[in-house]
Amino acid sequence: MQEYTPFKRSNINSSFPDRLRCVGSTDSWLALDYADDKNKIHTYFLHNPFSKEVVALPELDAIVGNSSELFQIRKVLIRLTPDDQLVVIMTNNWNYPIILIRPGKGAWLPRPQATPFINIIDIVLLGNRLYGITQAEDLFSLNISFNADGLPTVTNIKHHIRSGDADSIVESDLDEDQHT
Repeated sequence: MQEYTPFKRSNINSSFPDRLRCVGSTDSWLALDYADDKNKIHTYFLHNPFSKEVVALPELDAIVGNSSELFQIRKVLIRLTPDDQLVVIMTNNWNYPIILIRPGKGAWLPRPQATPFINIIDIVLLGNRLYGITQAEDLFSLNISFNADGLPTVTNIKHHIRSGDADSIVESDLDEDQHT
């Protein structure tokens, strides 16, 4: 009888280094985080294992590449076609809870600790609208536009569903200069 050997990482001949982890995926794209433990810096990029295409995300590196160990990317939505590129990142950090990135063009993020962004717990991307739901079950839609340079921007926020005890006034906290 053959003895059972439990699965161990060392049993795999992986082409990924130990400090590389997947932080999200959409369709055939993986969002990867490479941690340089010596310098405590993270480098983010997208990888399509089928086409072997790699898209660097220096815009994300500049925002969160040197974050604390408590920082987490909670969700990554990726829309990459030859004509349209958009990456949406949701984090656990109140200073940049949602980050919109157009690779090679730049990034947009709301003001630190701005509502409703800090209250959103899940997101979905449909066309040029990002929908977010809060713990209180409020539903927001954020209209995403691109300026003349191709930089993504949230231009409008709608509060579609309000929970019973939600404040009736929703501040949009949008500012044209909120990008990197």
